[in-house]
Amino acid sequence: MDWFGEIPEFIKKQIGIQEHPEFEGLKIEGGELVGSRQLARKVWEDKRFKKFFEKIEGNRIKIHAESAYELTVRLLKEGVKPFSQNPIDPSDFITPEPLLDGKEAYQLRPYQKAIWELLCKFSSIGVFIPPSTGKTVISVYAATHLKPPHLVVAPTNTLIEQWEERIAQHSALKLNEDIFVTSYQTAIKKMSDRQWNLVIFDEVHHIGAKYFIKLSWLKRKYGLSLSATPYREDQGGEELIFGLTGEPTGLSWSHFRDLKIIKNPVCNVWIERNLDSKLRRLATLLSEPKKTIIFSDSIELGKSVAARYKIPHIFGQSINRLKTLADSETSVISRVGDEGVSLPDIERVIEISWLFGSRRQELQRFTRLLHGQKVEGEGHVLMTVEEYMRDKKRLFSILDRGFKIVLHREGVDEKTIHKITERTYERPRIAQSRTVPERTRQESGSVMIPEALRARLPYIDKTISKLPSELTRKCTVVMLANPTTIYTIEDLAVATGYEPSNIRLHLRFKQLIQQRLIKKISVGKYQAAA
Repeated sequence: MDWFGEIPEFIKKQIGIQEHPEFEGLKIEGGELVGSRQLARKVWEDKRFKKFFEKIEGNRIKIHAESAYELTVRLLKEGVKPFSQNPIDPSDFITPEPLLDGKEAYQLRPYQKAIWELLCKFSSIGVFIPPSTGKTVISVYAATHLKPPHLVVAPTNTLIEQWEERIAQHSALKLNEDIFVTSYQTAIKKMSDRQWNLVIFDEVHHIGAKYFIKLSWLKRKYGLSLSATPYREDQGGEELIFGLTGEPTGLSWSHFRDLKIIKNPVCNVWIERNLDSKLRRLATLLSEPKKTIIFSDSIELGKSVAARYKIPHIFGQSINRLKTLADSETSVISRVGDEGVSLPDIERVIEISWLFGSRRQELQRFTRLLHGQKVEGEGHVLMTVEEYMRDKKRLFSILDRGFKIVLHREGVDEKTIHKITERTYERPRIAQSRTVPERTRQESGSVMIPEALRARLPYIDKTISKLPSELTRKCTVVMLANPTTIYTIEDLAVATGYEPSNIRLHLRFKQLIQQRLIKKISVGKYQAAA
């Protein structure tokens, strides 16, 4: 909380918040710890950090590749504030080029201008304002007012399309010359050796993952990090979001609601008996024509719904995603549409399949409605009783941001909920046979299995519980739940949160192939066999 505002000194003293001015000026850049020559020598000789380093040259300390994540976390735990007030160099400001006919430059609202001034003051900031309030506007404005080259890093191809479209429409910047837009993986692999003036991290909450934390080492003078949902489900991950992005701003959404800048849609949660009942509810909702996005993590379920209603299905292998969404009255989209998608005519969002209890995903999907300019918009989450009891913590992120949730449970009484709840909590014990090793039995309930996968493969719980590790179980469930998708190791890393190196070393592909759970498509590419 000390990073978000001033805490009185007497309170800091009482609760033991430590100040470390001796470390001010340190930063991780391109796999090296960089500071003044004197500071670098002091850190190099500090016994607490010695194991993380390879060698020292002048003011740069080479970090062991495998230790960078641990070192970053350790510095934060030691109380090192990872950003400091460092104004932008006046020589880096430029006057934007005039735009051709048909283009329109972004103009900043007062709160956006305040964020731009904060960037000018600190050089690196984290912007955590709600969807539809102009994070892209601020970013393009900054890119046109600072000397290139600039880099935009986005987690999905859908967002890359959107960034390129906005840059082309609202600036004179030349793509792949003045400004580059690329994915997280490509930035890590191919952009780490180049010096950038401004790096823009879109959906920066991903940076807390062990693999993606390498993005924070990109060589840059200035950083602009964006997210409406700075949540992570892994322990300690949220500290890293704030610790690696800079001075935070815009965390309070009530201010934007008071100014009528964001709308106030209602989230309707429908608790249904089973999957069939859930799909009947979907049919009822779709009987009223509205501009609608249907979110389905399950590729199989998404394809089934798309075929039934003769509507487009957008997933990882789809092209022209934004155009398809814009041109269609109703679309089904997988996880690739969770973040950043902006549709000004959106009226309704419906969720039928999701990533377990992820608060971040729930808020991202629901707040697509804030981009709608026609009406207030309506959100619907269709859950079976089991899904509600297991995943209802997803909904806390919506409550946390001040939105109203209305529960509907027509035809589902307390007796039914109690009965299904008992069965849900007993399921892990059923899978724990005496013949299963102790370690496997302890972890067998740690990986959630989607309802659609259970319906297709009724005994899959028992099969998954016998797999040797949580990593293996998670990766297997992801592939089985999306049987038409072909996965690389990097794709599995994004889907599960594990580092690619861990998956490469510890996932027993041959064993899973022998068990007829997955099949090998080509070198490094795998798909569900079931």
